[in-house]
Amino acid sequence: MAGVLVMLSGGRDSVCLLHRLRGPAMHMNYGLRPEADADEAFCCALCASLGVPLTVVRPASEPSGNLQAWAREERYAAALRLTEGDVAVGHTASDQAETVLYRLLTSPGRPRAMQARNGRVVRPLLSWTRERVTAYCVENGLEWREDASNADDRFARNRIRALLGTFPAGESALLRTLELLSEEGEFLESLVVPETSVARLREMHPALLRLTLRQMAGVPVPDPERVLRGADLGGGLRSVVEHGRLRFERGCKSAPAEATLTLPGQIRFGERVLRAEWGAFSTGLDASLLASSVEVRTWRHGDRMRPLGMHGHSKSLQDIFTDRKVPREQRRRLPVVVSGGEIAWVPGVTSELFRARGGATVRLSWN
Repeated sequence: MAGVLVMLSGGRDSVCLLHRLRGPAMHMNYGLRPEADADEAFCCALCASLGVPLTVVRPASEPSGNLQAWAREERYAAALRLTEGDVAVGHTASDQAETVLYRLLTSPGRPRAMQARNGRVVRPLLSWTRERVTAYCVENGLEWREDASNADDRFARNRIRALLGTFPAGESALLRTLELLSEEGEFLESLVVPETSVARLREMHPALLRLTLRQMAGVPVPDPERVLRGADLGGGLRSVVEHGRLRFERGCKSAPAEATLTLPGQIRFGERVLRAEWGAFSTGLDASLLASSVEVRTWRHGDRMRPLGMHGHSKSLQDIFTDRKVPREQRRRLPVVVSGGEIAWVPGVTSELFRARGGATVRLSWN
């Protein structure tokens, strides 16, 4: 693993990792603890003694939200910017056991294990216990820095570490349980056949339903009923139910902002261009009935219009979209053209109030 960038905190695990890999290192000085500069000086001296280059970086942003989560995001982002290769971190089997217990206590379902490789992040010590790491450092005459915050019981991780310390066999039992659960989970998921019919999904045994949805979504699904109704699941993931079928989408786009369209003219609305052409068209909107500029926005609950051919009867846009089989996730991205407080046009539907009557006509298109 020569050339792998080592994330060096100065603690026991990262010192052991650096000594074994002898690769370039990165140390992040958050400047939040009184001993932060002393930690940096220790890392500089250690790297100099081992003959490896060290880059010291500072956070790119101010602390916010959960302090530990912020710190983790900052150091990973910095390390991945420094190299196009792999980044090595000093997570051990003891960290794995603490992670499993933490996840069991804070979220339902089969706990996710840290992997020896996750993208460009590698964990060469993941099979080592903390005792083995300590023994290695002692045998090789390596010193390390102790982080005083590791004893702060305000942090859940520290309380879990203390709890595991009261059960001598607890760490190995947790790791063996994780191994068995992972093995059984892989086997069960190999038997799952994806199913998109909501009706058939609802007929499944709850355990099989969870496994099926997990495989389809690519992530654990804690609330299957919510998924089967269609919902935002966080992280850009959304379940969509249409015509009795379920699918998952990632990276859902936000609705376009309101805009004003001068007639004639054009504007960009979402990913397309909305154009208003003025002429003597056989179909379109009566130019004399439209304002010189119209409001363009997205659908709102309660919106109604009088579609051409409905003889003056109004109909909700929601019903119009359903009749025209417009996918649910697209409805809030369609342009709704409003003139004088009345909806004049949505793609494919013209209002009876603004129908062409033989004079100058405005033709709208969105493409």
